[in-house]
Amino acid sequence: MKLDQQTLVYEKIKAGCTRFVGKTILHTAPHHDDILLGYHTYAMQLLSGNTNHILYATSGYNGVRDEYVAKMIRGLDESIIATAMNMSYEQLLHRFAQAYTAYASKEMLLLTQYMIIQFVADIFGCRTNEAIADRLNLLTVYFSSKSQGLHEIELVQELKGRIRESEADRKWMISKGGIENINHFRALFYQASEQTFQQALQADVDRLSMYLEAVKPDIITIALDPQGIGPKNHFTTLQLITRALQQSQLKNVEILGYRNIWSNFELQEASLIIPVTQKNIDEMKSIFINCFATQKSTIFMGTDIDGNFADQAEQLQKIQLQQVQHALPTQDYHDVIRKEHVGAIFMKKLKVDELSDIVNSW
Repeated sequence: MKLDQQTLVYEKIKAGCTRFVGKTILHTAPHHDDILLGYHTYAMQLLSGNTNHILYATSGYNGVRDEYVAKMIRGLDESIIATAMNMSYEQLLHRFAQAYTAYASKEMLLLTQYMIIQFVADIFGCRTNEAIADRLNLLTVYFSSKSQGLHEIELVQELKGRIRESEADRKWMISKGGIENINHFRALFYQASEQTFQQALQADVDRLSMYLEAVKPDIITIALDPQGIGPKNHFTTLQLITRALQQSQLKNVEILGYRNIWSNFELQEASLIIPVTQKNIDEMKSIFINCFATQKSTIFMGTDIDGNFADQAEQLQKIQLQQVQHALPTQDYHDVIRKEHVGAIFMKKLKVDELSDIVNSW
């Protein structure tokens, strides 16, 4: 029996409000802010009662401006360096989460600088505080004298990648109180040349398939952006995960596709509709502003909606709720959507074979 549109919308809202319990869930993203922008509210709901793993495919170093790093390392003296090196990375994350809760923006900035100091010491092999200070000075000179478009040296790429990874770590420390089960995958394809790309991608597929076999997820979330829409690494990551699923022989995994600022599902495409409140959206925006500082003035642009990525995500979620409202009679709409709901997240449920067919068709 074919269901009418109104009944289908009801079923999608019901599916979006149904909670998974006792599942192993793998959240995946091409970049470190994609989960936040795509389905933060739903991700927070999935944390309760389930085992959650998070995998970020790329290091994301291309999304970090020289100006940002230069600003963060300028003027850091040996007393600041000494304080930074006397704490563990996890202690810094805990303190950042506390500062976030206390709305202490200056403290969050200082703790971010402490993290960068630790990354510089580790990546460049600095053994003393004096050596760290010297390296920071050299990096300041490097960024100020670097020609536009000059190929980044590998260690600086690593530094930028570690900064982006730490932004995601801060987000999860705030959201779930820890960073266990986070995999910064650092896909090799991300920095491969045209000549080595296929070899690098296959190596990534091999690594990821082994990881999937170890985690054995019941549910995997995946950024489901079509080819040619948004950053090219979104589609490459989609290919990577699809091929790794096929290679790992995990056939019973349920796929939950999400989109954010680069593209969006139409109402008829969505399998799940997750209503969100303004409080949910404000939380997403606050985490974005305070944790993902490298993306507040981003190199890439999203939709035609004004504002940063989080502003764009907010507007898209509100537009999606309007689509729901237009699909239902007024009284029926108010029966299933509460007054405090101002937006909606759309997700698409797929099986592995269905995912493969979609990726191949793109």
